[in-house]
Amino acid sequence: MSLADVAVIAGGAGLFLLGMNMMTEGLKAFAGDNLKNLLARFTRGRFSSVALGAVVTTMVQSSHVTTIAAIGFVGAGMISFHNSLGIIFGANLGTTTIGWIVSLLGFKLKIAVISLPIITVGAMMRLLSNDRLNYIGTVFAGFGLIFVGIDFLQTGMTSLVSYIDLGYFNGYTVFGRFMLVMVGVLMTLIMQSSGAAITMTLAALFSSGITIEQGAALVIGQNIGTTLTAALAGIGGTVQSKRTALAHVLFNVLSAGIAFVILPFFLSIIEYMLKAVKMDEPVYQLSAFHTSFNILGVMIFLPFIKSFAGLVEKIIPESKGKFKIKLDDSVSSIPSLALGTVKLSLMECLIILLYGLREIITSEHKTSTSQAGITDVEIMLAEVKKYMSRIRTGRKSSEDAYQLHINLLHALEHLEFIVSAALEKSATKLAKTDETNELIKTFDYIIDTMGNRSADIDVIYLEESAKKINANRYKRRHKILNKTAYGELSPENAYSEIESVRWLDRVSYRVWKSVYYLTIAD
Repeated sequence: MSLADVAVIAGGAGLFLLGMNMMTEGLKAFAGDNLKNLLARFTRGRFSSVALGAVVTTMVQSSHVTTIAAIGFVGAGMISFHNSLGIIFGANLGTTTIGWIVSLLGFKLKIAVISLPIITVGAMMRLLSNDRLNYIGTVFAGFGLIFVGIDFLQTGMTSLVSYIDLGYFNGYTVFGRFMLVMVGVLMTLIMQSSGAAITMTLAALFSSGITIEQGAALVIGQNIGTTLTAALAGIGGTVQSKRTALAHVLFNVLSAGIAFVILPFFLSIIEYMLKAVKMDEPVYQLSAFHTSFNILGVMIFLPFIKSFAGLVEKIIPESKGKFKIKLDDSVSSIPSLALGTVKLSLMECLIILLYGLREIITSEHKTSTSQAGITDVEIMLAEVKKYMSRIRTGRKSSEDAYQLHINLLHALEHLEFIVSAALEKSATKLAKTDETNELIKTFDYIIDTMGNRSADIDVIYLEESAKKINANRYKRRHKILNKTAYGELSPENAYSEIESVRWLDRVSYRVWKSVYYLTIAD
């Protein structure tokens, strides 16, 4: 085999991967908040979750994007872990569509005639547009590159056939089948894409380099290999990331194990069914096999999804922590999801802060509990700040995501001011006044309303309350100075009371503004 043949195969795989990446990024950017809204809307039922996972993965051609989105919703407390499993099952079904695209189009059409004009159109759209047409252009260009890559792979595989003999690994023997599965896993790990590995397998099958039995065993391995990337991504992640990665691995490995055991029988059924509709070509059979054993896995797992989720939760128990909302680095690449998690995290920080401030204001003897809670929030806000530094909402993000990012930065700033105020010495010298009563009433309203996420908070009421405290600040300051002039109050105590009034004014203003920015951050 010449170096030129190796270069053709390597170049074909590279073009395919580049095309897949471009198409995924373009679709992901074009979908924007729609991806988030779809996932949030259709994750209430088992079947709708599976269907949604399959549809979204088919659209973006990346099970990784769909799985990461599911992790983000679970980590943010938007959906339960067992509801996210339906999305993961569906994502596995969605990944099988690339095989059908390649089988139905890649080997049947004059690719250069079709793909090159598509790439040209896509490139022009990218160069001449700065709006959503730019994303569509990226999708077009990526789609065209995929088929150029397939063309090179097909050419290279024709030459490779005469040099590589997989006859020793018989797809009908257990040992041969197992070795081919291992080769399939290795192919996915090397290429970092099950789609590319499956495409190469289809090209080899189309060129008669392997048999359908060998191709089926390779696809089983590739189906397992795609989970190893998710498993590696889960290491060091949040508990929800680890659980999702483990669920993904268990589902794929067990589904692949079933397909491995019944492979000859399964292929016979598929061959019989495809002959009935006159689609008995090997590449169709392999694509149908890939889809069928994933469907079989879903049919087996779906009725027991709660039990399966419970098993995964027992294997990876919840970590003990004061905050329910977890910031997951793997979601930071999808701004709308990452910012949604940040918003919920800041809301949780605000509520814990208000409980701490309430105790500071109402308790005659200040306890360490309130200070400890506020210190925990201070640490959490520092983590949120680091997390937000990794989120990008520039030209490739929607206007809504950009504005949400700005609003949350404002909210974060106000919450940091509240923490600083809560840790001041003046916060320990508050006397019970009309202002403190007004502030406590405001705190209770926010805690009760934010605890019920379906309720709308009245920001105007909070603004009026803050303005009332601000107006009383000047009246009370004047009274305190009069008392001091008449000798009824020492200057030291007078300045302490004035500082307390200022403190109440600052806190009420910052609480109002933080709630305002969190409320409009939708």
